[in-house]
Amino acid sequence: MIIDPLVAQFSCGQHFKGTMKRQIVLPNLLTALSLCCGLFVIFKMNMIHPGTAVFEQVQYCVKILLVASVLDVLDGALARAMKVESEFGGLFDSMADSVSFGIAPSVVVLKTLSAVPGTFLSWFLAAGAITYSVGGVLRLVRFSTTPPTTDPEKKGTFTGLPITAAAMAAVSPTLFMMSDTCQELCPTTEFTRSVVAVAVFFLLAYLMVSRWRFQSLKSINVRVSSLRLIVIAASVSSIILLLALNNFSAALFLISWGYVLGAWAVACVRLAQGKRLAALDESEDKEENS
Repeated sequence: MIIDPLVAQFSCGQHFKGTMKRQIVLPNLLTALSLCCGLFVIFKMNMIHPGTAVFEQVQYCVKILLVASVLDVLDGALARAMKVESEFGGLFDSMADSVSFGIAPSVVVLKTLSAVPGTFLSWFLAAGAITYSVGGVLRLVRFSTTPPTTDPEKKGTFTGLPITAAAMAAVSPTLFMMSDTCQELCPTTEFTRSVVAVAVFFLLAYLMVSRWRFQSLKSINVRVSSLRLIVIAASVSSIILLLALNNFSAALFLISWGYVLGAWAVACVRLAQGKRLAALDESEDKEENS
């Protein structure tokens, strides 16, 4: 049987295009699942009357947001691994993140509170939630429109706090303060939770739109032997797992704010070192000119 070369080439081309389409769909499918998680949390919390949400309901929604953050990491990693990154995928990912991590955390926190409408507290809560959501959207827009950096000193870092980390840091204080563990150690009132929520919203919004460079966990290099690194990683993972299984709210609070404050501290140290080096270079130039 003789096959026309043009027909064979056309068939191979069609097969290749079909395979590529299936490959491109996989990362976008994960992005769609992440978006569905965020929408589910928003709709679920909107069915609850303000101030009547119990700890179990909030914890359930926070876990759904945590699943969304894992899917958000996986979709980008899968697209890069399969080399099927596209402009559509990037825009779709940003739109999904703006809903799941920009709007849903604000809804979760606000629905746990019952501030009286028209009071200063209710106004500050609304202003804080709006500022947080707008800051998250601006962070995503800047990330989508900024080309990858070629500066070796800036590689492995993010300009501004990543919105996924901000989302976990936004909901974790409220969840922890609603837990039995916090109530036993330091009982908190709804007014206290409201004040903390306002402060957290404004702080995270600032960090997301700021020029502070936050370290990526993938770029951290630990200068220890491989065997010691394995032992340390296993020990830390075991502690985190046990803490998460026994007290999810405390584990999420410690991990999320540990990253935010730790990465911010590292950024401050780098800034101070950069200014010191610049001052030394300037003094050396003055000495040479004199």
